[in-house]
Amino acid sequence: MNTISPASELLRWHHRLGHLSFLKLRILIKLGILPKRLLTVKAPMCASCKAGQMTKKPVRVKGASKQNKIKQVSSPGECVSVDQSESRTPGFIGVLKGFLTKKRYTYSTIFVDHYSGYTYVHLQTSTNSEETVKAKDAFENILGAMNVQVKHYHADNGRFCQKGFMQSIREKEQTISFCGVSAHFQNGKAKKRIRDLQDQARKMLLHAIAKWPQANTTHLWPYALAHAANVANHLPTGPDGNSSLELSSGTEVRPKLKHFHTFGCPVFALDSRLQDGKFTPKCNPRCRISLYLGNSPRHARSISLVLYLDTAHVSPHFHVAHDEFFETVERNGSPKS
Repeated sequence: MNTISPASELLRWHHRLGHLSFLKLRILIKLGILPKRLLTVKAPMCASCKAGQMTKKPVRVKGASKQNKIKQVSSPGECVSVDQSESRTPGFIGVLKGFLTKKRYTYSTIFVDHYSGYTYVHLQTSTNSEETVKAKDAFENILGAMNVQVKHYHADNGRFCQKGFMQSIREKEQTISFCGVSAHFQNGKAKKRIRDLQDQARKMLLHAIAKWPQANTTHLWPYALAHAANVANHLPTGPDGNSSLELSSGTEVRPKLKHFHTFGCPVFALDSRLQDGKFTPKCNPRCRISLYLGNSPRHARSISLVLYLDTAHVSPHFHVAHDEFFETVERNGSPKS
């Protein structure tokens, strides 16, 4: 869509917010976060969503049993589901400076709080006990900053019942429950969240590769996965208008949509010398083209992670301009002159 019509405006917000479903976009419109004029617009079709989320149609649908409902919780941290996901595509590990590493992300551990729906993605190079315990500690440190203590975990058998993880459970006076043998559906909350995040990350990657194939690659899936979780945590998903971050922290943390950008889009980062207040020759370029990898998890939400295309270093930046809709990139992926 080349013209700025209401349908194209809605589609652009769909791209900026990590290919958020149009049903959830309507919730944001009703809450006043997005323009009210988009409420009556018919949802346009997104090719990247079709390519990244297409599944077989169900032959028959079984009725939900009332006896299989998830245990109700009343506070954050009361119950947390955890599971691990494997990717056969090696995931790029960015470094800030120095030599690039040959290590690659191949696994991720996903934590989901039952009360708030808050999701944490911890990227790993293996699933050994040491890295799994590090993932648990990192998740608990984030919740600890919100004054939330994890009381109970629910997980599959495997890494989570091994000595290292169980020792960490005992040391922190927590409890844990497991699924039955070959009954992984009993950990459905974590598995459904993994599938949702993978679908969102796949759609974002396919869209970015289609728009800028010379710069984007499927090896950037770790950053797309983390960006999908960040969007899900910050945006309200229910009619009450509360986000997962608000429910878990107990504070009002309203999202600022200007901080969300299209994953994999071109970014123009101000020259480092100009950022430091130094001078450069008048005819030199004042910025360098980079690639947007989502918001930095260790800085303010206004800080973007950018991938330098010439050095492959990943750096947090504030002084940047995002090309949300790949307007500076030709159809063949080369920059426009």
